Amino acid sequence: MSPGGAGGLGGQVSGSLTVAPGDILSVGVGGRGSLAVNPGGASGTPDGGNGGGATDLRLGGTRLAIAGGGGGGGNGGWHTTNSIA
Repeated sequence: MSPGGAGGLGGQVSGSLTVAPGDILSVGVGGRGSLAVNPGGASGTPDGGNGGGATDLRLGGTRLAIAGGGGGGGNGGWHTTNSIA
């Protein structure tokens, strides 16, 4: 049996932002797979993992920054050197 592949790391973003009293700043925090705020893509196979959700920063309704979620892990598989007729 071959082991499954590890999922990929998520993105990073940095910067500075000036806000004023009364500004509404919101953060949508990504999560695991299909349960995420900004959900990642579905797995291509029944046994693979879904991609993680993205995290975004908004001022009012305007999206200012986004960091992509990590990729889903691959599933393990079987291999053989025998001929299959």
